[in-house]
Amino acid sequence: METRMWYEGAVSDSVQLTLNGYWITADIEAVGFSWEMGGPDLAGRSIQQSNHPGSADNPAATHTYASASDVRIIHEVVWVGTAVMGGPGIPGSVIVDLGEAKLFTARDYEVIQVRTPVVRGD
Repeated sequence: METRMWYEGAVSDSVQLTLNGYWITADIEAVGFSWEMGGPDLAGRSIQQSNHPGSADNPAATHTYASASDVRIIHEVVWVGTAVMGGPGIPGSVIVDLGEAKLFTARDYEVIQVRTPVVRGD
């Protein structure tokens, strides 16, 4: 059976701080999603990447395992961010590239095998 993957977490966030007349606004956005579907050996390994999180109806990644086994799936979300700051003595505002951060999670997954009987109609 096909294993379908998607990400349901937040895909952006923002924070604003003010202190002694200075201010900063930082924004982050999820720009990449990947799933490493492990297998009992390297032959069963697959890495799939997407620039969208997907959904249950439109998964971002799919994988069909060849046989039943216990595997580990590693999910990665790539975040990028920028900050804008200003205040007394700062002409205009300053934009700061916050760079990229990759956050991983891993989960054990039991691949089951389902057999459907074939029924012949006459």
